Amino acid sequence: QVAVGADMADAMRAPGGTLEPADAMDSAAKPCYEVKGLTRMWDLSTLSRYMNTLGWGNYANDHEDGNGQFGNNFVCFDAVTTADRTIFFRYMVHMLAHEAGMTATFMPKPISTVTGNGQHLHGSLRTTLGRVPGGDFIDYYADVKQAEFDAYHATVSEWEIDRYLTFM
Repeated sequence: QVAVGADMADAMRAPGGTLEPADAMDSAAKPCYEVKGLTRMWDLSTLSRYMNTLGWGNYANDHEDGNGQFGNNFVCFDAVTTADRTIFFRYMVHMLAHEAGMTATFMPKPISTVTGNGQHLHGSLRTTLGRVPGGDFIDYYADVKQAEFDAYHATVSEWEIDRYLTFM
């Protein structure tokens, strides 16, 4: 069965109808993944908490390539559920932005002079749609990453592990 997840992309704009980023300090030439832009003006933890309270499995939030543009990911579910969540996500972001005195837009390139972003979908072929063993996505994600590390560990020498992987 096909499952679909989403990387929801949005841009926060200053009130008043302009297409300038809501955060005047978000002016880096290449702001992609800049943590300061995620935390300085937008309460991303509230959005993430709401998504997880709704059971969506929000596993990533990041600053996109363009100033004032952000991405939020949630785990795969059946296509209809993901479509419903996509619509509700947009409404939720609009309301949270409004409460913060900003305007949210989901245009893929709201400012012609900076890199754009856009929502995209992730497809997955699996049988446990939206469910993970034990029901806790974070624990499941950690287990998957540990399994990947263990698989990698099995392919490298002890010297490589001692030399390069001691930080883990």
